[in-house]
Amino acid sequence: MSRPGRATPRSRGWVGVRVLLGYGAAKAAPGVLAVFSVPIWIKAIGPTGYATFTMVWVLAMVVSSLGATWIKQGLLRSAGDESRTLARLPWLPVLATILLPAVPVALWTFTRSGSDPVALVGAAVLLTVSSGAYTLLSGQVQRDQQAGRFAAAETVRALVGLLASLAILPWLPGAAGVLMGNVAGTLAGLLILACAGVRRILPQGDDRVLLSYYWRVGWPISIWSSASFLLVYLDRLVIAAVLGDEPAGHYAGVADLIVRGMGLTLFPVAISAYAAVMTEWNAGRSAQARSVLRGAAKTMVLLFLAAFVGTAVCGPWAVELLVPGTETTRLVMILIALGAGLWQCALLAHKTLEMADRSKLMLGLMLLAVVVTLAADILLVPLFGLAGAAGAFALGALCYTATCLLAGLRTLAGEPGRSEPSAAEPTAGDGPDRVQDVGVKNPTQRTKPEKLASKTVY
Repeated sequence: MSRPGRATPRSRGWVGVRVLLGYGAAKAAPGVLAVFSVPIWIKAIGPTGYATFTMVWVLAMVVSSLGATWIKQGLLRSAGDESRTLARLPWLPVLATILLPAVPVALWTFTRSGSDPVALVGAAVLLTVSSGAYTLLSGQVQRDQQAGRFAAAETVRALVGLLASLAILPWLPGAAGVLMGNVAGTLAGLLILACAGVRRILPQGDDRVLLSYYWRVGWPISIWSSASFLLVYLDRLVIAAVLGDEPAGHYAGVADLIVRGMGLTLFPVAISAYAAVMTEWNAGRSAQARSVLRGAAKTMVLLFLAAFVGTAVCGPWAVELLVPGTETTRLVMILIALGAGLWQCALLAHKTLEMADRSKLMLGLMLLAVVVTLAADILLVPLFGLAGAAGAFALGALCYTATCLLAGLRTLAGEPGRSEPSAAEPTAGDGPDRVQDVGVKNPTQRTKPEKLASKTVY
């Protein structure tokens, strides 16, 4: 019999399925729209214009993520505690995390904007600011477990972004028009997120202790998130610098199709495994958590192999159908598919480190992978062109996946194991965070803020 007040395994499973369906929809619909946006935008603005768009977009995502993700991480780590909402933070630091990232984006975009910098720089700044605000508000909605609202916001963001760009392009041609379309989509998604309750979302407090706590638990993940963007999208930046914008645009179009398609196939496994694994782990059932993780890994490997073979066999035909005239070969597509699949597998490979609260180790391994990718790009792109960039991407993804697996095995070997908690011990649902907040001494709780119950979401 189950203990009073605790969900049975069956009920936990049904709760997991409901959350999975909500967040699965949040990724499926915008994922499909993102895949089909690529050929539409390339046809509308050409490979050179698409190269400019994708480089500005990548920079905006990297810098806005660096500015805002630490607050989002703090929100997620304190889920269930109404004394740690976004509304309790001082408004000026929060506003700075949204606005300041736009400065380096504006400066870099200005150097590539040619004779008419206003439109491109303005669109880049607006995209960076709106993306930072979207990160914060989505964190509040996710911590409140409003999966349906998050799904709606993500879908509207992608759909409005595509439709608005097509409407704007006749009046604002080129990369600036596509960027402004993405700004419109992000603002539409923000409106849906804001409907969750303005009082809960707008920073209006002065809790600097809470802000400090968010920084302590969030800064490693903030840097990790930005570095992960670089790992996936660094190749096109190097191609543009070495070979020019047109080859970078051809490569970016094919890479975006494959990377987003692979994510659409594999990411639902990672996001479903997250909820199930952390439910078991936070309740002290380490053996069950590892069993769920192994089952998810087997499923992901099988899907990865199927998608990889499909790309190798049908990739050239599908790319020629969607993006005619591309200059990429079958080898380039195979290497991109390998890197994209390994990157999705990495989201499970680092789960053991996350369960053990080794976020700083995860950050170190990610930065190592980015350095490996950059070095390989610099070495291989001048020698082998697009194939060199695709190989560097695959090598960087392999580096992160393999090092996470090795570090995870060592972590498991050194982990004493977690037994089923007794009735007197606080479970994750009982709130060990709150025990620490009020200063109660508990021999079972972790003492460092970074070691609170693991609730990281990527």
